[in-house]
Order: sequence, then C-alpha cells, then structure tokens
Amino acid sequence: MYVYEHGTVRVTLEYSHYHLDREYLKYVLYDDNDIIFQGNELNTPLAHNDMDSVMALLSFLTLQPGDTDGEYFKAYTPKQLEWIESDNAQELRYIIYDYENNKQ
Repeated sequence: MYVYEHGTVRVTLEYSHYHLDREYLKYVLYDDNDIIFQGNELNTPLAHNDMDSVMALLSFLTLQPGDTDGEYFKAYTPKQLEWIESDNAQELRYIIYDYENNKQ
C-alpha cells in the first residue's frame, strides 16, 4: 500500500489486479478521515511510479465544474461536489501543477 498525505488529505493506493499489461489500483481519498472518493479502477502501466499515480488520480479528483463537461459530475455526491470546491482541493491542484512542472 502507498499512502500520500498533505494536510488533512490522505490518499491510499493498493494493488487490485493486473489485466492486459496494466496494473489496477484501489484508491481512497480521505479528508479529516472522511471518505470523499474511493474506487478500484485506477490503472497504470506496469512500470509506474507511485507518486505519478497519486498525482494522476488527484488531477481527476480535483476537477471542478468548468474544467470539463458537466456530465462528468453527474454521479458525484453532494459531499464530493462540496469537496472539489474546497480549499484543500484547490491546494492539491497547485501541488499537482508544481509536481508536473518540476518533473522535467
């Protein structure tokens, strides 16, 4: 299991299974120990880097209305919609931006 923490946000990644040269991971995003998002469909190439996987996941989980088609948020719960507009989600967006720009 890989754990990423920033402030009150914690993301856990755990191996789920392999399929067609892809590794599938289970993930949970907590904020103040409340589960905000969870799933088991995060897939990565076999030679993935855990931090790259976390940043890729967060880049999707921190999307806000206006960043993509409104249909993307159709299945979001009120708690998830509130969280993506939170200061914590915004701070993670800055971290993702910095991470991507400093990888080069």
